[in-house]
Amino acid sequence: MRRWLAPLVLLAACSGPDQPPPSVTCADPAAGCRFKVGEREVSLRFGQPITAMAPFDVAVKVAQAREVKASFAMRGMDMGSNQYRLLAANDGNWAAKVMLPVCVQGRRDWLMTLSVDGEAVTVPFSSH
Repeated sequence: MRRWLAPLVLLAACSGPDQPPPSVTCADPAAGCRFKVGEREVSLRFGQPITAMAPFDVAVKVAQAREVKASFAMRGMDMGSNQYRLLAANDGNWAAKVMLPVCVQGRRDWLMTLSVDGEAVTVPFSSH
């Protein structure tokens, strides 16, 4: 059994790093924006201006999706687990209430990774 373990470990070690998802522009997520995730048109809106440790709504509209997820991070910072599964409402609408942690360094530059059925984009934004 151990003979098979070593080649599997070597194969895992040889795989390259995951490529980050492509970045899209959303000047003001609280005002809403549109972009593509893969070939799908997506509308994104945050319920209000974003501040750390205050819940806010994330609303996504995308046709015929099976699963929509959002995760939040900062470049070069471990911000813990911040992944949310959006819940389907009606007619392609998905929603979640999320909360960002406080960055002890005072940074406000966030990266939201939005995933629709496994295809993802990164949406940079700033909190207040």
